Amino acid sequence: MHNQRNMDIDDLIVANLKRLILEKQTNTSALAKAAGMNHTAVRDILTRKAKSPKYATLVKLANALDVPVWEITGGDRSANLTPEERRMLFAMSQLSDEIREVLLKSAEAQIPDPEKGK
Repeated sequence: MHNQRNMDIDDLIVANLKRLILEKQTNTSALAKAAGMNHTAVRDILTRKAKSPKYATLVKLANALDVPVWEITGGDRSANLTPEERRMLFAMSQLSDEIREVLLKSAEAQIPDPEKGK
């Protein structure tokens, strides 16, 4: 059972890395270099030559891709988000609580009130 769970997580990591590589219009060698890793490291993860990558490795890859690490490790939370929505969430995650609250209130103020007709 434990091995099946690890395999599922590895499948998710591989799928998310492949998606992000395409979205960022990069390749495995360039990503590995940007992450400060051996030039075959990303390819080894994608082909399962490297099993269950360490969290520190995933953080390096996330930083190189300019995304939060949950975009690599996460499942449903990021699956249906557009690239613009992912950018907004990442940007918001970098701000202080106070600034996030101001921006959230500002965004909510732009949503029409159905009771007022607009």
